Amino acid sequence: MGIICSSQPTTVDAINSQYYLNKVLRRVNGNSDCQRSLTFKKDLHTLITPSPAFHLKPEGYEIEVNANGIFISYADYSGYVYALESLSQLIKQNRIPFVKIQDQPLLEYRGIMIDSARHFLGVAAIKRLIESMPLSKLNILHWHLVDDESFPIKLGSHPELSENSRYGAKQIYTPDDVRALIKVADLNAVKIIPEIDTPAHVRSWGLAPEWKAKNITIKCNGGTGYNGQFDLSKPEVFGLAQDVVKEIDALFKDSPYIHLGGDEVSSACWNLRPEIQNFMKLKNIKTYGELQMYWRFQLKQVLPANRKVIFWRNDAQNVTTSADDVLHYWGAQTDGQGNLWLNGTQGTYSVWRQIYENFVVFPTGVDKNRILGAEVCLWGEVSNEDTLENNLWMRSSAFAGRVWSSTILKTHELVGNLVAIQYALYDMNVDASPVTSEFCEHKPEMCWPPAQAEQKKEEAIVTEV
Repeated sequence: MGIICSSQPTTVDAINSQYYLNKVLRRVNGNSDCQRSLTFKKDLHTLITPSPAFHLKPEGYEIEVNANGIFISYADYSGYVYALESLSQLIKQNRIPFVKIQDQPLLEYRGIMIDSARHFLGVAAIKRLIESMPLSKLNILHWHLVDDESFPIKLGSHPELSENSRYGAKQIYTPDDVRALIKVADLNAVKIIPEIDTPAHVRSWGLAPEWKAKNITIKCNGGTGYNGQFDLSKPEVFGLAQDVVKEIDALFKDSPYIHLGGDEVSSACWNLRPEIQNFMKLKNIKTYGELQMYWRFQLKQVLPANRKVIFWRNDAQNVTTSADDVLHYWGAQTDGQGNLWLNGTQGTYSVWRQIYENFVVFPTGVDKNRILGAEVCLWGEVSNEDTLENNLWMRSSAFAGRVWSSTILKTHELVGNLVAIQYALYDMNVDASPVTSEFCEHKPEMCWPPAQAEQKKEEAIVTEV
């Protein structure tokens, strides 16, 4: 650690740090020459001098700009990245004011979910998304890899799954693609969490001739007309799913979690096959909720003993979870069963201001210490590679402000922050949606008078008490 601009990095952290410094300087100045990059006050050339700071919580950082230069301290590599991003957003007309900032995250999990099963997302688009996330201090990319519609990842254990369900010859992720994206994520202080959703949403698994012959999936009534659910009376299903989970976990071995889905399991669908009820009697399983727990237990048998696993959760699913499961909530949020859990934002399409003012970080009646974080979920039915960035930005940046800091900004202050991020994204050729009109970009106090913003701030605080 402690890299200065002119140093020759030798350790992994040092190499990553130099990469990120150069990334920010190229965006700000058009080159990576540290000595010529910034001026402030009396046009003094500056040198960025970083150093570790062990008194900060993970991902935290401090910035001080004074007459002697720019000094940043940080708890870890993530803190270093966020310090540089915050510093870059302070720059106005190639000048930076004297400041002293200490900053650290409110929540440890601050994520975006993407869905590459409904619409395939190219590796370049995902890479650009990962590189965009640190600007808003978002650190988790939840990757909903497979679903009813397609299974677009090539696996050595079962290549037939992708061969028979991908949209086109090139619309597939190879293990090398995944490893390349993980490397990019590491450089940008992002962790990728893979999701393999079962036992529902599995129509694509049953399309290969060998699995179609075994009739492993059930066509469920209702929904979109192509919903698929595993027939858990068939022993081959358990072996297949375990193979997939084991290989995905090995591929993403450095991810802090693996997400095993578990949402929208239909009892009516399982009712279509009497063999399932016979299987349950044989195993002394009394309810479909217990059947799901049995399924989850079997999947976790192929994971390392200490592996952290996430499952979707809402009150409509009567499933008793294991004490060590992380629950990913969507819909109603009235229980928690003692687990750590994540808050998933979804519902009607919201603009950035609605998200910022209405998102409840800590729901009433829930122990704050059990909440790991939250994410925005961009499902892929009506979003593709062409609309991905416009849909995510700048709404995700507004969300990020709520899960990073407990301080609720006045609207004109928030707009100033979002506009700085917006133009930084433009410098990276990211197709972000504009925050507001150009007039309001330059005069946010006129568009959102501070008195009105303060009232909104008080209303937002009340919702979290």
